[in-house]
Amino acid sequence: MAVNSETKPSGGGFLANVESIRGIAALYVAFWHVLGLTIPFNYHASILSSDNLRDFTLRGIATLINGQTAVVVFFVISGFVIGRSLDRKDSVLPAAQSYAVFMLRRALRLYPAHIVALLGIVALAWLFLMHRPRIDFAAFPMIDALSIAWLNAEPFNQMTWRTVAANLTMGSWGLNMVVWSLYVELAVAPALPIFHKLTRAENLYLDLAIVGGLIALTVFNWDHLWSRYWFAFYLGMMVQTHGRR
Repeated sequence: MAVNSETKPSGGGFLANVESIRGIAALYVAFWHVLGLTIPFNYHASILSSDNLRDFTLRGIATLINGQTAVVVFFVISGFVIGRSLDRKDSVLPAAQSYAVFMLRRALRLYPAHIVALLGIVALAWLFLMHRPRIDFAAFPMIDALSIAWLNAEPFNQMTWRTVAANLTMGSWGLNMVVWSLYVELAVAPALPIFHKLTRAENLYLDLAIVGGLIALTVFNWDHLWSRYWFAFYLGMMVQTHGRR
C-alpha cells in the first residue's frame, strides 16, 4: 500500500492494490471454511499438541491460513476505505444532518445485500437441506456441536417466522453465520465519523493512545461482539494520515 507518512488526506479513487489484499483475504476465508467442513479435525487446538504428522500439518495450515485473521484485515480495509470516502464528502449540510446521511448510507450499503443473501440461503435450505435424514458423526468426535448442527441443517429444520425476522434485522445470524461480521460493521458505524475526525488531526500520539484504549476495550469487553474490533477500523483510518508508520 503505497502511502507515505507525508501523504495528506485525499479522496482518491479505486485502489487496485487494496482490492488485491481484499481478494486474498476473501480466499483465506473461503479456504478456511472449506477446510473445516471437508476434513474433520479440531483446528483450534495448539500446534504443540499434535500427535502425528497429519495433525501437525493440519494445525500448521490452520495457523498460516486463518479465516479470523483475514476478517480482521477486512475490517482494517473497511476503516481505510470509509475514511477516504469521508475525505471526499465536502458536505454543506449541518453536522447532525451529515451524520444522519452517513448512517443511512451505511445501512443501505449493508442491509439490502444481506437480505437478498439470507432469502437465497433459506430457499436453498428448503430445497436441499431441510427434513433430510440426520448424519451420524459418532465416528468423528473432533467435530464441534455447532458444525454438526449445521451439517444436519438443524437451524433450518427449527426455523420459524420469528427466527427469519431476527436474522433479517441482524439481531441473530443463526441462519447465516458469516453475518456476524456485518453486525460488527453495523455496530461500529456510529463511531466511524468520530474516528475520521480524530485521525485527520494527524496527531500520532493521540492516535496511538486511542488505539490502545480501543484494544483495552476489546480485551475487557471480549464477550460483546459489537465492540470487539473497533481498533481495526481505527487502524485502517490511520493509514491515510500516517502511512507505513
